[in-house]
Amino acid sequence: MRSHFQTVFLALGAALLTTPIARAEITKFVNDFDGWQAAAGSFTTVDFVENAPPAPVLFDHFIDYGVLLHRPGSFNPAIPYWGRFTNQDSNYIHDAGGLAAAVPHAFRFLAPIHAFAYLPLSSGGGDSVSLYLGGNFVANVFDSGQPIGLFRGLHSTFAFDEVRFSSILYLDDIYFQTVPAPGALALIALAAPLAGTRRRR
Repeated sequence: MRSHFQTVFLALGAALLTTPIARAEITKFVNDFDGWQAAAGSFTTVDFVENAPPAPVLFDHFIDYGVLLHRPGSFNPAIPYWGRFTNQDSNYIHDAGGLAAAVPHAFRFLAPIHAFAYLPLSSGGGDSVSLYLGGNFVANVFDSGQPIGLFRGLHSTFAFDEVRFSSILYLDDIYFQTVPAPGALALIALAAPLAGTRRRR
């Protein structure tokens, strides 16, 4: 039989999981890489350029950078929902590599961050981006449309550990505030929702 304290604690925990996080102040940077870099500080670039032929990739392919590929909803970690492509596949990337997804892109970071940015294809515009922390909604940023092919970045006063795009299926590069090397327990906790067979590069 639960005590009164246990009942109150469980109710409080449920409320915390379902209540949106306090409003975050968002600064947007469109075609302003220098401004975003100044706000982000140390950052990591994933340009999806590899010395290998284009190929499907699993959710943990870029884990060494501090980021996991994510697919909200139905997810099987053994299925490569993503794939790297090159200039031979598309004339619209700025460098020699990009990332395609079966559903709009989503990324999970191994620790909370405050800054994220992306470079769409040269033929692509912006997109609505949703930020989450521990599964709780933080903010919506950007909107679809012009100008196309330009760098887009954001800085949030509230930390987040997940970014979800509303419609973009192809990306050229992503940039994010450098994720500190996670401890073993933190890594296990983040990987738990994606439990299953993992393939290392």
